Amino acid sequence: MLAGTAVEHRVKLPHRWLKGFAEVQVVAAAMAPRVELAPVEARRFLQSLRRSQGRGQTWAVPTGRGLRLTTRPSSGAVCVSGPERLHFLNAMSRYCRGLTVYGLPVSDGRLPTSSAWQLMLDDAALVVVLSLNPWTG
Repeated sequence: MLAGTAVEHRVKLPHRWLKGFAEVQVVAAAMAPRVELAPVEARRFLQSLRRSQGRGQTWAVPTGRGLRLTTRPSSGAVCVSGPERLHFLNAMSRYCRGLTVYGLPVSDGRLPTSSAWQLMLDDAALVVVLSLNPWTG
């Protein structure tokens, strides 16, 4: 249990940030759960991610009970633009109770899209939405 107090301060956000928050809501509304991983498989996948930046688009493809990364989209795959951006979730993986990956339906030859990654914890969920291009924020 956390102890202490929390103090909120009003922060002036740039207009482009507010626009970005609204855009995330629009993109996320069209996503549906594509893959659900048990804790062991979620940890294994997160630990397999490299810290270095990859080249080109990457896709997470369900294999057995887990996920693997590939460079080609296929049915059931989820786009992972810049998979190194998910590496920080590895620090939380020991508390993981599951991982749900959200995305748009994918077929062979589909163009890359954004994706959302929900790490389930005991009393919380951490959701990360990856933009189509790592440099767009």
